[in-house]
Amino acid sequence: MSALTDGLRDKQDKVRRFSMAALGELLYYISTQGENVKAGNLAESPSKDNRSASGWQVPSSLIALMSSILRKGEDDATQLYALRTIENVCSQGGDWASRFTSHGQDVIGNLCYIYKAMGKQESTRLTAGSCLVRVARFDPPSIQKIMEKLSFKDTASALIKEEPPIILNDPSIFTGHVLPSLAVLYKGNKDGDARFLCLKILFSLVVVLFTYMGNTSLAEEQILNDLKMMSHTYFLPLYPTFIEDEDPIPMYAQKLLVMLIEYNFINVSDILHLKTVTQCFDFLLGDLSSANVSNVQLCLALASAPDLETKILSQLHVVRKVGNLLEFVNAKQMEDFLEPTLALCKAFILRSIGSSKGIAYCKEPSLLNDSTFNVSMAFDQQHSIKDISDFGSNVGVFLELIANPERQIADLASECMVLLIKASPREATTGLLTNLPKISGALESCQHDASGLQLLRVLHALAFSCRQFLSQAMILSISVPEIARVEAIVAGLKTSDILGVAGVASTLILELQRLPRGV
Repeated sequence: MSALTDGLRDKQDKVRRFSMAALGELLYYISTQGENVKAGNLAESPSKDNRSASGWQVPSSLIALMSSILRKGEDDATQLYALRTIENVCSQGGDWASRFTSHGQDVIGNLCYIYKAMGKQESTRLTAGSCLVRVARFDPPSIQKIMEKLSFKDTASALIKEEPPIILNDPSIFTGHVLPSLAVLYKGNKDGDARFLCLKILFSLVVVLFTYMGNTSLAEEQILNDLKMMSHTYFLPLYPTFIEDEDPIPMYAQKLLVMLIEYNFINVSDILHLKTVTQCFDFLLGDLSSANVSNVQLCLALASAPDLETKILSQLHVVRKVGNLLEFVNAKQMEDFLEPTLALCKAFILRSIGSSKGIAYCKEPSLLNDSTFNVSMAFDQQHSIKDISDFGSNVGVFLELIANPERQIADLASECMVLLIKASPREATTGLLTNLPKISGALESCQHDASGLQLLRVLHALAFSCRQFLSQAMILSISVPEIARVEAIVAGLKTSDILGVAGVASTLILELQRLPRGV
């Protein structure tokens, strides 16, 4: 080691390169030799023997000499060997990292200089960035020094290079220090790009942490408390600012909010302010092609929250917009949007008839035509969504989606149809009887559902609509050929062995025959 150290002082670049390369291999070997040779256990006085009782000795003078190689003007190849040595050695733990930051010369300053130096090779700059990440990871007090030396964008670029194993190896550094720092940096930054980087990095780190939430170290109480504190002390107070900031900051903020709600770090009740609720639904007023799934999921969480008063949702007057969204995502075949959008429709309709009543109608659609049950389950129109009838114009898309091959989507669509029959009978009836071709398609598709529940919902909904049409003396132009086609399909169901289908099919045939023949 002594000879290699002397080689670092040689005037010839070639000698210094070889010496640094060989010394790097030796130091890496020493750093991997277990607890007996941890940097903190080594004698540091250069006057002592090269070997201590516990093993190798790495004097502080050598650390200082290596650090000096990072200064401006040194041979690039020698610097690269020194950087790789620091990168490898610092990866072994905090003792080694702290020796480079505490006992060397201005290691952090030199690393920052190399990382920012545009004249350096890309591999050299990236290695310097990797060194900074490892130093920050194992020596948290150095984070502040790094932040002082680098611009925010430079710091962000280094953080973005973090890989999950590095984050997960010591997550408390990130939950306790990095996440709060990013929130503070966002709040005090006038540069839109810098604010975006703050939120983007915060988002990415949280994604990694949540993805590996099953990891034992992430389940520690301190980590969970840190995330809870970050959510309530930093994220929530900034959310109104996030949502009004430049694109794409609002999108990332909403995605992060949805994740924090899903993992129970934030409760829906924490965001039930009229302004926040209104902001969440604002995307419906703009270009729907720019919407993202998180927009819909967040609205769904709000609409489903018992703590949110129905009158607030009613005041938004967005039912027609929600229906337009469903039509749009269905027409554009945006499959990932269909389920949450249908669930949002269902949540709104349930608000108008009550959750327990809605569940009853969905599970037992025969109750639609049970007058005794309907009287006992009467609901208060004063506490419903005032514009719920606007969904009547979307019955056609509900029927289309009942024929969707995805069971969950078909199930939600049939539930929406049944619930709308009770929430807005007249408009739902109009929608059903003016979409007889789609009813035919839904009936044919539902026969493939083994449970028969979707089929029963369509049959009972249509039977209810026929009665509603006649009892309310509604005026509609109904196609005779389409009625005949529906009758033929229903007639074939009179011999079905699915429980309840044959009975309602026989009843429905009689109701269809009572309909006036128009065109």
